[in-house]
Amino acid sequence: MFRFILHRLGMAVPTLLLISVIVFALIRLIPGDPALLMLGDMADPQSLADMRSSLGLDHSVVSQYLIWIKSVLSGDLGVSISSRQPVLELLVERFSVSATVVLVSVLLATLLAVPVGLLAAWKQNSVMDLGLVATATLLLS
Repeated sequence: MFRFILHRLGMAVPTLLLISVIVFALIRLIPGDPALLMLGDMADPQSLADMRSSLGLDHSVVSQYLIWIKSVLSGDLGVSISSRQPVLELLVERFSVSATVVLVSVLLATLLAVPVGLLAAWKQNSVMDLGLVATATLLLS
C-alpha cells in the first residue's frame, strides 16, 4: 500500500508540472498586449515599456514561467486587467456564492436520492424499480 501511495505521489509531480505549463501557455496565448490592455490605447511608449517591465514581460519565456510558478505557489495570482483588483480576492468573493450553490445542490440531491433509492430497493426488480433507475440514469446524463 505504501508503494502504491508513493507511486501515485510520484506521478502527481509530472502531471502537475505539465498542467502548469499548459495553463501558462494558454495565458500567454491570449491575444493582445497585457500592458496595452491595462494602460489603454493612448498610453505613451515609455509607460508601456515600464508596465511591461513591471509585469515581467521583458524576461525570457522560461524566466517568466519560473516567476509565474513562484507567484502562484505563494498565493499571488496577479491583478485582474478589467477590475484592477487582486485575482485571489476576486476568487474568494465569488467562492462563497459557489460554495452555497454546491451545498444546496448536494442537500437537495441527497434528500431526493435517499428516498428514491430506498423505494427502488424495496420494490426491487419491479416496474417501479426499473422506472426509477431509468429516470435516475437519464437525469445523470
